[in-house]
Amino acid sequence: MRQQILNNAELRNNLVNQMPRLAGALYDPAAFREVFQQMNAARSAEEARFDNLDNNITEENQAEVEKMIRMQLIEQHRQEAMEENPECKLCQNTYYECSY
Repeated sequence: MRQQILNNAELRNNLVNQMPRLAGALYDPAAFREVFQQMNAARSAEEARFDNLDNNITEENQAEVEKMIRMQLIEQHRQEAMEENPECKLCQNTYYECSY
């Protein structure tokens, strides 16, 4: 996967925009593997947390599940926006800044 990204400028640019931490480790195979594994572990932990909350239905857990779903939708919409309008970048405070 790393070699495919290195050989494709478009993939590299997408990686820089969508996963800057992983892009920063792109030229070091060991660092890339470590960051990639950390990202997968974090995603797995989040999914396990989501499953745990979903299995223990309380009002508080339901609110947490709804919040996680909203955050997933925001991330999905951000990625779609970056694919359709790559000249715009999303700031950390979730406002769009266009670099024209």
